[in-house]
Amino acid sequence: DDRLWFLSNRAEVVCLDTKGFYDGEDDGPVTGVWSKLFEVVADLGQWAKPSDSGEFPPMGRSTLQFLIDGLKIAGGIPSNYFLKPTGQPLQWTALIGQDPTPLFHVALTREEIVITGLNGSDKEVRINSDLTAELDERRFSPGLQTLFRSKGIELAEDASVSVTQPGASWTLTAKVAGHPSSFHLKREKGSFVCERQIDTTSPEEADIVWTFDMMKELGVRQHNAATCAPTIWENVLFVCTSNGVDETHRSIPAPDAPSFIALDKRSGKVLWTDNSPGCNIMHGQWSCPAVGVFDDVPQVIFAGGDGWLYSFRADRWDDGRPILLWKFDANPKDSVYKLERATRNPIIAVPVIHDGLVYVAVGEDPEHGEGNGHVWCVDPTKRGDVSAELVVDDEGSVLPHQRIQASASPVELFYIDDASESDELDRGIVPRSIRAQFRKVGLSLPPFDKVETTVKGQQWNLRVLLNGREQEAILSAPVRSLHQQQRRITARLIVKTFVIPNPKSAVVWHYTGHDKNGNGKVDFEETMHRTIGGPAIKNGLLFIADASGLAHCLDARTGKQHWTCDLLASTWATPLIVGDHVYAADQDGDIAIFALSADATKSVKVVKQPNAPDSEQPIHEINVTIPVYTTPVAAHGVLYIATFNRLFAISHEGK
Repeated sequence: DDRLWFLSNRAEVVCLDTKGFYDGEDDGPVTGVWSKLFEVVADLGQWAKPSDSGEFPPMGRSTLQFLIDGLKIAGGIPSNYFLKPTGQPLQWTALIGQDPTPLFHVALTREEIVITGLNGSDKEVRINSDLTAELDERRFSPGLQTLFRSKGIELAEDASVSVTQPGASWTLTAKVAGHPSSFHLKREKGSFVCERQIDTTSPEEADIVWTFDMMKELGVRQHNAATCAPTIWENVLFVCTSNGVDETHRSIPAPDAPSFIALDKRSGKVLWTDNSPGCNIMHGQWSCPAVGVFDDVPQVIFAGGDGWLYSFRADRWDDGRPILLWKFDANPKDSVYKLERATRNPIIAVPVIHDGLVYVAVGEDPEHGEGNGHVWCVDPTKRGDVSAELVVDDEGSVLPHQRIQASASPVELFYIDDASESDELDRGIVPRSIRAQFRKVGLSLPPFDKVETTVKGQQWNLRVLLNGREQEAILSAPVRSLHQQQRRITARLIVKTFVIPNPKSAVVWHYTGHDKNGNGKVDFEETMHRTIGGPAIKNGLLFIADASGLAHCLDARTGKQHWTCDLLASTWATPLIVGDHVYAADQDGDIAIFALSADATKSVKVVKQPNAPDSEQPIHEINVTIPVYTTPVAAHGVLYIATFNRLFAISHEGK
C-alpha cells in the first residue's frame, strides 16, 4: 500500500510513508525529526581570507567536499568527484572518474569562493563572509543566505534568529512554502552545521512513520554493515539483524543478541526474537528472509551466519518465542571455517522458494577470497534437523553444531568473553551464566556438579549430561594473546565424533559441480564456487552466478548441470529472468544475456581465437562501463540497472 520498510546503515528498521509529505500529512508517531540541511568544515570567510603572511589557506579535498555537499541537492553533484588544478592560482576543476567533462569550476579570491558551471548552469554561486558573523546580532550574513538559497529556501525579512549560546548555537525560524519552519545552527568540532526540523513543508524529506533501533533495543552488533531487505507476511515484518563478529573476526561481541526478529509492520513492536546462530556466527549475517506456504503452513526461512537455514512458523509464535519447524546445515560436516580459503561458508544469498521447494547457496564476503560453493534443494515439509548428515558420539547421540568445524573433536560448545567467572570455578562452583550456556546447547549439569581445577584460573574439568548420559567437559581460559581484546572462557566436550547420514534428511539434490567433459576431474569451469547471489528459476531451469564469475544452468528438479559459462569477471548479483532471456551482471560492467534454455548452443556461443583455445561467451553482452553489483530489475517494460555510481533505465526504442 503506502508504506515502505528498509534496514538503515545504522541498524534501524525504518517505516516510511511512500507519499512522503506530498499528502500534506505527518503520519507519525515519529514527528519533528531533525535532518542535516548542510555542513561546512570551517567558516567560508576563513577560507577566503589570507593569513598574516599573505598566503591563502590550502583548499583540500575534504574542505571542498563539505562545501559542495552543502550545495548537493541544488546541483545534483555526485559525491565521488575529485579536484584537478587548472594551472591558475587557487582555481580547480571538479571531475568524476575518467570522464573528461568537468562538473564545475572553483575559484578562491581574497573575498569569496566562486563556483561556476554547477549542474551545467552558467550562473555563478558566490559564497562570501563569515557564515556566523552576524548571528549573535540576530541577522544573517550573505554567505549564510547563499547556502540557504542553494537549498531552495529564501531567508526573507520576516525570518528571525534567537541566540541559544553566543558564538556557538542559534535557532532560526523562516517561512518555507508559506509555513514557518525551524532550523538549528551550531558550531561543533570545527564544523558549522544547519539542521532543519522536518514537517509537511519538507517535501524532499521522508515522512518517517516509525523506527526501531536494533543496536539500542536488542544489543545487536552488526559486522561490516547492517543490510537486509525485510520480508512481510500479513502484518508481520521479518528482519535479519546482521549481528556478527568483531573487528578481529575471532569473537562475537553479542552472541546472545537476536539474529532474526519479527516486528508488527504497523507499529514496529517486537513480536519475537531468535538467536539460534549464537556463538556459531562465522562472519556476518546479511541475507534476507523468505516466506512461503507449504501444506497450508506459512513458513519464514532465515539464512543464519552459522551456515544453517532456519524455518519458523510465519503466522504464529509462543510468548515472544518463534516456533521452529526445521533447520538445515548448508555445509558438509567436515568443512572448515577460516578467514581465507575456508571450505565452510555462511549464507549471504536469499533463500528462494519455488514450486514447493527451497533453494539455497552458500557464500562469503568477497574480501575473503574465492572458495568452494554448494547449492542445495530442500524439502520444507520435513521437521527437526533435516541436514544431509549428523554428527554423533559413539552411542549415536547428536552433538551440538560448531562454528569452525561441525565434526571436530573435542566439540567446542560455546565461549564467554568474561574471565571473571574463573574465581567461582576455582572454588568448585559453576556460575549461573555458564549453566545457562550449557542449557542452550542441549546439555545439563548433574544435580551435584563438581568442578575440578586443573590449572588455577585457566582450566577446569566437569561432568555434563548429554541425553541423560554423563560426558566430560573442559572449561579453559588461556592467557590473553595480543590479538584478543579480553580473556575468554571456552567450553569443550571431550567425546569422539562420527558423521552419519541423516535418516530425516530433506535434501532433494546437492550441486557442487559436474565433470561434464569426462576428463575425470571437475575443472574450474565446471565447479560451483561461493556466491552472494541466489538462483533464478523458470520453466524447470535454475540459473545462478558465482563470485568466481561462472554462470550455471541447472535442472531445478534434479540439480543436473546443463551448461556453464565463464563471464571472466566476479559476479555478485542474482540473475534476472525476463521473458525468454536471462540477464547476469558482473564487476566488469557487463550485462550478459542468455537464452532461457537448457541447450548450451542457444545460450552460449563458441568464439574462435587465433593461437589460443576456443572461448565460450554469452549470446549477447552489453558493457555499461561501470561495475554492477546488484540484480537488474524489470518493471512496466523498463529495465533498471544500478551500477557503482549511476542508474540506467532502458526501454524499447520509441517507448
